[in-house]
Amino acid sequence: MIWGTWQDPNYEFVAIDGQGHRHEHIAYAATKAELDQRLQDRTLTVVSIDDYDFAEWKKRARDAARKAIGQRVKGRWVHFRPQASAYFPWLTNPELDDIGGDLRKLATAIAAHDGVDARTAEGTIDAWFATLTEERGAPGQPVEKTAISFPDKVWKELTWHLFELFHGKCAYCETKPLASDVGDVEHYRPKGKVDEDPDHPGYYWLAYDETNLLPSCAYCNRYRKSKQTRFPVVGTHAREAKSLATEQPLLLNPYNHALDPFKHIEFNERGVSAARDKSQFGDSSRTVYYLDRPGLGEARYEAMRAVEQDWNGRVSTKVGIGQAFSEVRDAILSGNGQYSAARLWALERLMNRTVTQLLGLGSLVPFSTPNPPPGAPPQTPPGAAPI
Repeated sequence: MIWGTWQDPNYEFVAIDGQGHRHEHIAYAATKAELDQRLQDRTLTVVSIDDYDFAEWKKRARDAARKAIGQRVKGRWVHFRPQASAYFPWLTNPELDDIGGDLRKLATAIAAHDGVDARTAEGTIDAWFATLTEERGAPGQPVEKTAISFPDKVWKELTWHLFELFHGKCAYCETKPLASDVGDVEHYRPKGKVDEDPDHPGYYWLAYDETNLLPSCAYCNRYRKSKQTRFPVVGTHAREAKSLATEQPLLLNPYNHALDPFKHIEFNERGVSAARDKSQFGDSSRTVYYLDRPGLGEARYEAMRAVEQDWNGRVSTKVGIGQAFSEVRDAILSGNGQYSAARLWALERLMNRTVTQLLGLGSLVPFSTPNPPPGAPPQTPPGAAPI
């Protein structure tokens, strides 16, 4: 589990790979020269790099989101009609009957009433969407669902960019999938359904919100034991945009820097995860993201062994342990390697054990010991933070 920071893509590029295939994507970089070098490092031949206005993508995302919300509104017009009547009090009952949840008809009515163009009328509809209240069924009476289609072309355009923001890694398990798979764009809040609340319509209005999109390996996104449409929360799930502010998700969100994953999930010497200090966030996240699936712990263990080798090499050359810690930690925090969180835990243990040995308080515990000493959980390295 790692942190990521959203950045609007500001360049579009065309590049050719070693087999002559053309790649066209949008990306973020501080300068064109930086992006050019990154592409060359990935063995691509750059054809062009041009400035890109992300507002163009956001416009198409808004249009796609409006269609998705419109399907829900039309499918349950019996529920949303009173809200339309309250928000647009000038609409008569016959007009509401005729509109029937059809957003094109609603936009035409708004344009005629307000004397505005179609785009402005659509903006008025978006403002109304932000006020909507979803259905809540009476006890024993399930809320009727609506089939909503979500064309994935718009969010898939961000695949390259999202993986670049996360150093090519899955935002959940920190595996680098792109060498063997194209990678997925995953929705943090599931768009079509929520397993924990069968009546929930899904966070359909967030289907094209860039801050709800994360890079994911296929295993984390699609495997039946992984996240898929699970989304546990404390209390009740938000059912509409205006309720999001009070929702309390139990899944660590890589974009939410207020919750440090390092304080909620720890990794032992074998690369196995655990909820730190019985953290609810840690327990839910490691379970739902399936952070201990077969093979993942082994891969983490190998990455942690590499940290040990790096550490021992630096310390054996008489480098001060403080300097060695800073150098290894900075290398981990660069984000380029896989399993950064587990490697930070390995580094902390190595630091503590080396200090213990130097002070003569005991012998150095071998890194390969399967479990930490009972009652002595690792402490956060000074200033440590996930990537």
